[in-house]
Amino acid sequence: MEVNELTLVSRDQIKNQPLMLRPGQLLKGKVLKVNEENMAEIQIGAQKIFAKTSINLINNSDIWFVVQKNGEGIHLQIIDENQFLKGISPQAILQTMGIKVTQEKLKLVKWFQSREIPLNQSLVKSFTLWMTGDTKQDIAVFKTLLDRRLPLIKDVFNAVHSIKNERTITFAINNLQHKLTPYLNNETAQTLDHLLTKFNHLFNDKMLTSLMDGWLKNSVQAKESFSLLQKLGVFSPKSSEEQIIQQLLYTRSDEKNKAILTLLQDIQSRGIQKQTAPFLLTLTKLNHAFSFAWESGTKLQASIKNGEITLPLNANQITSLIKDGLAKLYDHSYSSTPIKQTSSPLINIYSRLNEQLQVLETLNKSAYSKTQQLLYNIAEETRQQLHTPVMIKGELKQILALFGLTYEQQMNEKQHINIHAIKPLILQLLKDIQQPALTEAAKELLNKITGMQLLSSDTDGLSHFALQLPFPLGPFSKLLSMQWSGKSKKNGEIDPSFCRVLFHLNMETLGETFIKLQIQNRVITMNLSIENTRLLPDTKPFEELIKSKLNEMNYQLTKISFSEITSTMKEEKKDTTNPIQIIGVDMRI
Repeated sequence: MEVNELTLVSRDQIKNQPLMLRPGQLLKGKVLKVNEENMAEIQIGAQKIFAKTSINLINNSDIWFVVQKNGEGIHLQIIDENQFLKGISPQAILQTMGIKVTQEKLKLVKWFQSREIPLNQSLVKSFTLWMTGDTKQDIAVFKTLLDRRLPLIKDVFNAVHSIKNERTITFAINNLQHKLTPYLNNETAQTLDHLLTKFNHLFNDKMLTSLMDGWLKNSVQAKESFSLLQKLGVFSPKSSEEQIIQQLLYTRSDEKNKAILTLLQDIQSRGIQKQTAPFLLTLTKLNHAFSFAWESGTKLQASIKNGEITLPLNANQITSLIKDGLAKLYDHSYSSTPIKQTSSPLINIYSRLNEQLQVLETLNKSAYSKTQQLLYNIAEETRQQLHTPVMIKGELKQILALFGLTYEQQMNEKQHINIHAIKPLILQLLKDIQQPALTEAAKELLNKITGMQLLSSDTDGLSHFALQLPFPLGPFSKLLSMQWSGKSKKNGEIDPSFCRVLFHLNMETLGETFIKLQIQNRVITMNLSIENTRLLPDTKPFEELIKSKLNEMNYQLTKISFSEITSTMKEEKKDTTNPIQIIGVDMRI
């Protein structure tokens, strides 16, 4: 059956949008009617196509077909019902096709038969060759491909499988960066390594910057902050605080920062002398060099002039002044933070943090308690920052651009292509360097990115978006898997006024929590299913706060109900990459 023209008629009355038919798709359609000129009207889901057919089709009959490319057009190859292998045992199918019979392959064929999916020899052989050894996961991937109408080809299978794989995208990034090390004389490898480092810094720097602030600004936990920076490898464990300050004062920097660092060096040397005039002159120059008020310098200048403080300053006074000056400098010149100037590559800083906490808990309960309090303070600071949707949106957009998730879209629409993004650089790397270990690591990350792209698409008037990334949650990095799926507005955006939302959270103290939101015309009903039911009495005080916050966003919360998590919910949550897994839910996070 050749398609001469595709016309979409959406139940949502979205006009003139092409039905996405891609080579390799296996689709089921219903023949609505066939006219005298052999033009068939076929319904696929909520959409319809008109196709010229060269065989006789029966009105109101179901057909299965595989999408194939035919020159510049599309060819729909109908699968004859005689090829469906109905009523034949899985073992007989495999034996007839000369495929070695294993329990995994039997389960796969049986699953396809249970879904009444047509099987022919070509499909069965392909599917069994793609299997990874984890039959349950393999079947979940096939289900996703079929539900989302994705092409049944090996590259697509591998990409979606990588998203469901337990090895996270963080592991893939770190693994590739490690494998790149011997090839950094190659320009593509060097650029890719720089981007992967930048990606890691997006998350590592948040916590480390907080620790630097805590130390340089002489907070009540300055000692704990400095000690943790040493334990994490930012500073050498053998270096004293004074030695680290010297490193920071004499590090390389741009012209403006270099001038400020030179004045801080003069403050350090003149502060231990008795000559007041040169010291005050340097303080004045430093105050002018800063493009913002430096309270410590101004206050010290006034105290010296009125006789409250006399030179020379003691070691503690000088150290405190220099640290405060460095803190002010780095507050206003992020690109030159001391973290990037003094540390070794910070590839997996959160793993190191967890290791150090375990060591402290065993060896020094007091130090462990102080460190936990420090991390709690950082977590609270991060929570306050993440309270602003603009910040979250900005970070997500930065990550999307860094990954190169719009690479194919830019090519198809002949837009300017950002070649300095992770995906296009990996594709170039695979052409530049053919080395098995590097190729394997590069393809693993490439599959992760492609899997996110494949799960971000439009199907039957629904828009889907998928993203998996490490995200700073307090002082720790958690893998954040996000999925949106909802009806599209005319401009292609998900309609936030009419949707259902499911949040699945798994937290160390609170345990598992499911939050279901039903939104109709911006009126919300909420159900919370929690694992730790003992916490239910503690939720009452927060109900009014939730209502108030939602009101600020023009939503009205009318009902909150509570229930205990069921075994069915726990089973459903195991497949977090398939939003169709939960019936009637438009968004899954």
